[in-house]
Amino acid sequence: MITSGEVEQLDAEACQRLLRTDNLGRLALIVADRIDIFPVNYLVFEDDVYLRTAPGSKLDALGEKAQVAFEVDGRGRRRVWSVVVHGTARPVGDEELVQSSRISRMPTDLPGKKTHYVQIEAAEVTGRAFSGAPRPWDVPRILLTGAVVVIIIAVLGILGQVFHIG
Repeated sequence: MITSGEVEQLDAEACQRLLRTDNLGRLALIVADRIDIFPVNYLVFEDDVYLRTAPGSKLDALGEKAQVAFEVDGRGRRRVWSVVVHGTARPVGDEELVQSSRISRMPTDLPGKKTHYVQIEAAEVTGRAFSGAPRPWDVPRILLTGAVVVIIIAVLGILGQVFHIG
């Protein structure tokens, strides 16, 4: 367990496990001589990242292959984590791979018709985690506090009736 202020370097197994916990990440690549970042829906198949995209600047910049970075992060109650995949992105033209990876059936949250498939062949996967500040609206804690307050009021009401207070 990490304590406040400490950064934990995640091993490959933890990174792969965390990559599989979400389906929305960010793809960073060079577009028109500058680095750009795109939100993308994704899935992981055999340790590589797959995504669907529509025609446009992202697909044009990828060309036949491009060096990219892909990032996904998350936050638990007190733990914040980030996983970055560096690798080569290339279009997926093999229909068998499209079917076996299930990328063609992956739902997408982002607008547009996503008819092109991209594989990011991972060259390096790194991750880190650290203890974050508690979230300001911790729903379980709020519900528990509310329940305790209701119980206290009920007990006080019963005691008031028993001892004829008020």
